[in-house]
Amino acid sequence: MAWHDALGTAASISSLLQITCQITQFSYRYFSGVRDAHVTRENYLRESRALVVVLLQLKQVLSSGDVQRHQDAATRARSAQLSSVMSDCASGLSKIESTLGKALGHWGMIWPLQQEQIRSHITALQQYRCMLDSFVSANVLATTTATLSRIDPLALSNERAQLLFAFPRPETISKPRILTCPGTGKWFLESTAYHQWLDGTSSVGFIWCHGPLGVGKSGLASLVVDRLMERQRLGGIYLCYFFSDFAAQEKQGLTNVLQSLVYQLIEQGDKEVIDCANESLKHFDAFKNPKVLAKVISEISRLSKPAFLVIDAEDELICRESLRKSLLIMRNSKCRILITSRDQAPRWSYPTSPSSVAILEIKMECPVEDIIKHATERFQESSFQIKPSAELMKQIVQKSNGIFLIAHILIEYLLQQTSVLEMKKVIQESPTEMNEVFESSLRRIDNQPPALRRLAHRVIGWVVNTRELLTVAAMIHAFAVEVDEDVIDPDGLTNSALILHVCAGLVTIDETKTVRLVHTSVYEFFSTRQLGLKEVHTDIARSCILYLRLKPMSNGPAKDARELRKRFEDLPFLYYASHHWGSHIQDEDSDEQLRSTILGLLTNENTRWSAVQSLQFHSEVGNTTIASEFFASIPINQTALHLSAYWGLSSTSRGLIGSGANPTSRDSELWTPLHWAAANGHEKTVAILIEAKSDLNAKDEGWTPLFW
Repeated sequence: MAWHDALGTAASISSLLQITCQITQFSYRYFSGVRDAHVTRENYLRESRALVVVLLQLKQVLSSGDVQRHQDAATRARSAQLSSVMSDCASGLSKIESTLGKALGHWGMIWPLQQEQIRSHITALQQYRCMLDSFVSANVLATTTATLSRIDPLALSNERAQLLFAFPRPETISKPRILTCPGTGKWFLESTAYHQWLDGTSSVGFIWCHGPLGVGKSGLASLVVDRLMERQRLGGIYLCYFFSDFAAQEKQGLTNVLQSLVYQLIEQGDKEVIDCANESLKHFDAFKNPKVLAKVISEISRLSKPAFLVIDAEDELICRESLRKSLLIMRNSKCRILITSRDQAPRWSYPTSPSSVAILEIKMECPVEDIIKHATERFQESSFQIKPSAELMKQIVQKSNGIFLIAHILIEYLLQQTSVLEMKKVIQESPTEMNEVFESSLRRIDNQPPALRRLAHRVIGWVVNTRELLTVAAMIHAFAVEVDEDVIDPDGLTNSALILHVCAGLVTIDETKTVRLVHTSVYEFFSTRQLGLKEVHTDIARSCILYLRLKPMSNGPAKDARELRKRFEDLPFLYYASHHWGSHIQDEDSDEQLRSTILGLLTNENTRWSAVQSLQFHSEVGNTTIASEFFASIPINQTALHLSAYWGLSSTSRGLIGSGANPTSRDSELWTPLHWAAANGHEKTVAILIEAKSDLNAKDEGWTPLFW
């Protein structure tokens, strides 16, 4: 191999690096979910990390101009061997990555691996490292000190990436910051207390802002984060923040919150941060230990740059009591903390509470000038394009009762009127208490024409009851499906402006294009008014199933990863529909009600296998080689009973068995319907399958349904 060929090989090494890093990420996730796996995980991670370092060194060697100038016979002979080594390495790593991906990804569960498989993976990683390391060592004398020094920033970047692999990305847990009106929040951002906290010129390093619902706490937290991000981008501080999401409370436990904060600090970190994190997180399960995670934040706070932590809506976290204990640890390490909450600052009574903790408590009220700025901006953006009169503005301020959310909902309603005179009439009748405002908004929704009223109730019902919030594109597509139609008719699509209009200010679309209720208090309001809840879930389930029966799914499963990715791009509701449709069928009555729709999906081989593909594919994987390996590893040959058992559809399962479905049938991974029902904890469906003589001792590659 000539050296210009070796330089081309550097691109292949980049691909190997991606695959190896993906293996590291999967091994973190897999072994963290398997009992008594700490020794195995440490061995696995040690070998994958070592391989990454060697690959980085090899990439530098191949890219070195000094090495390229040394083309003696020995160098040419070694380079001629590299192509074969690279090919073997790529093939072997892809198989390891595929096996781990399958173990993690199939049907959302941890798939058990045999110890022999795990040991063979570790041995293979060792072999690949040794082969590539030999090539690096043989050529290292041809490199200069300058070339080798360029490995250091790459190694640091790799160390950072290795650490981050163990954590979920913050945006998957924390709610996005809200968009704020320019010029608001000056009462706080220009205050002496804020600047002393910012600059560290006082003993108060902990600010606790509290106030009633809707007063503007999240807006204030967003403004503070925006200001701090300017400093962080200049390299002057470390910053981490978390915005609580009432719609995703189950995903925001103490470990999740702390992981999100640590992730941000590592992502920003230089060498001292990475070294600090590596030291604290080196032990098994450290990434999931709240005490260790709080310690990491504390240790980073003691480094050369000041560290800032902002948590919004602390009162909405189900872990708030345990989080407060963690905050004490962080504050004692000089971390500068800002909290927003409905609750007043706690009176620290824990045994470990240091006497030095000084908290500046600020009671929030929405300043008149902020309401005026927001109203002025909204009027100028609207079709009126006017500046509201002083009299109108005074009435808006009075009706808002010091609550920014009330002002917001009122302003949005005013902008739906046809004249300023109509606005004045509306203001006279507007309530000033929060629940009365919501009741008034609900009456406005119900007073709309039937089609608009139905759309509004459907939007709100879905936002409150889907398993995860939808993008506006996904919701619009979901609402457009029709019975007995296998394509989305463009004429059946609604639009985001209409969704916002019909919901009377109770719904918003955030910066990630996600549809959500405008405030936590709106979720709380509707959570006590869950009339028709069963009908909402049935509607969601039906829409999901019909969506999975559209073209191209009805044409058959995708032929490769590229085609399947295209389906996810073209069909924005496909991910949600494939991952959650069965979870909205909550009882046998709903199962019976949707029977014909369900069977239309399950008994058609094309739609059934397409749905399985969409459920099992790792759509987040960017590397095309890895994606192709994932695609090839997806099991096939699932029957209708397999899917019915997976979702725990007891009535449908009973009906399929009664119609002749084989309860002992196996898919390509040798799993029976009983495996899937047991693995997902569907006891009623398990009982039905056992009654139908499904084999309790049926083995796949060593595991029976009894394992689960």
